[in-house]
Amino acid sequence: LPGRSALLPLPTGCGRLENLSAWLLQKNTLGAVLAQGPGVVVFDALYGPGPTIDSPADLSLDLHVPPKETNALDQVIAELQLKPQNRKQALQILSGFFQDTNKFRYRTWQGFGKPLSTNETPLSRFLLRTRAGHCEYFATATVLLLRQLGIPARYAVGYAVTESSGQKYVVRQRDAHAWCLVWNENSRTWQDFDTTPALWTKT
Repeated sequence: LPGRSALLPLPTGCGRLENLSAWLLQKNTLGAVLAQGPGVVVFDALYGPGPTIDSPADLSLDLHVPPKETNALDQVIAELQLKPQNRKQALQILSGFFQDTNKFRYRTWQGFGKPLSTNETPLSRFLLRTRAGHCEYFATATVLLLRQLGIPARYAVGYAVTESSGQKYVVRQRDAHAWCLVWNENSRTWQDFDTTPALWTKT
């Protein structure tokens, strides 16, 4: 714990912590856990399906859409003929939409082209014009499209680890990733929903 205080790196679906020798634990409204204690803490994090440390959907936060993005979002929703509140349909169609290589490309470099108008944002440019970007673009677009449809969603960052070494895994800086979490009202859990084209792992 640098400075004797740090956020704990918890796995997705974490519901319980054991054997944690910390002086103080605090959890924010999104479920992030801050620990204060000695320089090094070792603990067991129990995780799996079912109730988690993550807080349930907060409709004032997890449905918020910046007003300047609604025009582009509504255009995409109309293009895909998505229906508000239909979670199953939205996940299926959005996944196919962003994975279609004829429509979207994974690209880390973003040029500095002239905006078409003063109202064009980086996200609207990505959704309506270039349709090329990295994981942050795909995650942001997915979160806001779902929210615009009335489906609670959150933006998540972490690592997508695929490189094994014996019985362990190697985590590199290039594995840093962003994706969407979507609320499942039936199971009362947040579920990973990654719409970035799978090609990103090969770049």
